[in-house]
Amino acid sequence: MTTIRNNYTGAALLCTALLLFACSKSGDGLGDTDPQTGKTKVAEATFTKINTATYPVAFEGDYYDRIALSNNHIYVIDRENEAFRRYNITSNTWQDLASINPIYNGIAGYLVYHNAKNDKDILIYNSGKLHSYYPPEYPDAALRDSWVSKEVVPFEEGGERGAASDGEYLYYMGNGRKEEYSRQIDRYNPNTDFWEEKAGNLPLKLDKETQAVASGNKLFVIGESTAIERVFMVYDLQSKQGEIKSVPTTTWFRGNRNNTLLVYQNYLIYMVPANNAMRLYVFDIEGDQWLEDHVEIKMDLFSKPMANGSLLLSSSGKLYAAGTKAGDFVLYNVDFKVVEK
Repeated sequence: MTTIRNNYTGAALLCTALLLFACSKSGDGLGDTDPQTGKTKVAEATFTKINTATYPVAFEGDYYDRIALSNNHIYVIDRENEAFRRYNITSNTWQDLASINPIYNGIAGYLVYHNAKNDKDILIYNSGKLHSYYPPEYPDAALRDSWVSKEVVPFEEGGERGAASDGEYLYYMGNGRKEEYSRQIDRYNPNTDFWEEKAGNLPLKLDKETQAVASGNKLFVIGESTAIERVFMVYDLQSKQGEIKSVPTTTWFRGNRNNTLLVYQNYLIYMVPANNAMRLYVFDIEGDQWLEDHVEIKMDLFSKPMANGSLLLSSSGKLYAAGTKAGDFVLYNVDFKVVEK
């Protein structure tokens, strides 16, 4: 195992991996320094490749393949091969699942794992229609390993929307096809099968590359807008008020179509590709600001990170990165922490 530490005054980055890489520090114009102690919060990340069973067919990742994680399974909508599968992390096996054509041919959306408060966990994929997948472990035997589709909005309203689950509702926002819907927040309750339009409004229109995650009665939303190219917003689900936040001053902080945004240990982590590296931008939720330095992993994680490199958090709190590399599925364990220097 190789460790490289970059020494800088007041801050350091530590990146470790089982593959050859380099790690660098770069200031983004923001900071998270304690005025009393003078110490700075610094993010550290370790990506360790997990030896996984070979994907059943050649998996180049030429399309925007959708990847989502439950507790023990990684679900993959493989658009290139028009197949829906899952990988069992515990048994290291692949399983073919029920499949329907609209999940490959509709509007590009996000595959979202809904960790339901009533233990009826499902996956949702919005591609113009709302598609609900019931896993083989679902309590109702009649629904196991099946898809149920429903029309919730006109086709043009469902264009490339960000999606997030809080365990009760699934929230949808942004729109890449109809400007008048690009601020609107809609929500769906799988337990009651009820779709609610205009449950709220973002403070700014998002018309490209919208991602969202729900945590602590808030929606954290990143995307792109014609008004402000790179946008980060926090929307309070209780007060129904949104706030536009600052973003790191780097051209690589931009919208991304994959599942690369999540909340982990009170930090919002956003993973984006940058040249031949992957960057993790870290927002301190309690401190209400981005950490001064991003984590840059200069290693060849994925063949096509813009198409399918995803950052995933299991319901048990384990952090992973998944995608494709050299025609195969690839999975990394991610050890992430924030320390004071």
